[in-house]
Amino acid sequence: MAKRNYMPGCNLSVPALRGLNDLVGTAIDLFMMATASFEWDGDLPDTDDGKLESFWLERYMFDAGIIAVYEDPEIGFAMLPAFQTGKLDAYYRPTKYTAVGLGIQRELDVKECVLLYNNSARVGSWSMVMDYATRLNEITRTDLRNTKQLSFPFIFGGNEETITSLKAAITNATQDDVFSLFLTNNIAKALKDGIAGITTGVQYLGDNLQNHFVDVFNEAITKLGYDNVPLHKKERLITDEAQSNNAKVMFYRNDRLRARQNNLDKIYEKFGRRITVKWIGGDSNADTAMDGE
Repeated sequence: MAKRNYMPGCNLSVPALRGLNDLVGTAIDLFMMATASFEWDGDLPDTDDGKLESFWLERYMFDAGIIAVYEDPEIGFAMLPAFQTGKLDAYYRPTKYTAVGLGIQRELDVKECVLLYNNSARVGSWSMVMDYATRLNEITRTDLRNTKQLSFPFIFGGNEETITSLKAAITNATQDDVFSLFLTNNIAKALKDGIAGITTGVQYLGDNLQNHFVDVFNEAITKLGYDNVPLHKKERLITDEAQSNNAKVMFYRNDRLRARQNNLDKIYEKFGRRITVKWIGGDSNADTAMDGE
């Protein structure tokens, strides 16, 4: 029976496990960029060790896309992920939301809370991130397969003795005597007894795949509001191209920022809490944008 290449205690093969690790790693990279682009400050909710950190608010935005701000009977002033529940009004707007925390599930009327959003679509970023992570992982796996296939440019066929002779001759050969190995007795015997060979015709795709990876990655970070062109490459862009790229970046960045800022004044009016949020992802992305060159 053929040996199966599985990790101990795991039902996934080693290649499949590596592919999963690559997928998770790429998703984490994009998750970090999605949750580290804004900084919250001011009268944020109190926790056991200080104020609620920006990471958790951005984590709620990433997962749920909506944060409900309200006075909770158990923990006081709260900012928790929320989900639409209940009926819609005549304009198809939700009338109730359910705020969820550890051991907390509060149904809130829209008049009881103030809602903050991840973007104008009012959805989380996780599905977009996983879509791009999956696409990037597929490109990476294809690149790895292509590299491996290039190691086998020929397929040989013959009887057991001739194949064994050929494998021994090639294994023992070095780069210096690659031409002389065709004069060895083993190869001569293999050719005499009959052996067939075909080329696999595998083409090197590495450069194209790497450039495609860069394009997809930069498309993903554009939707998170990050500049996707390295500084040295910006100098070579014509004015129209640069303006078009900047317009896309600023659209997504401002969309995410406005969705967070729009109702902050309502929080002060309703709860007397001054809260601010600002973009901290930088105006230039020389350190995060990938370059295909």
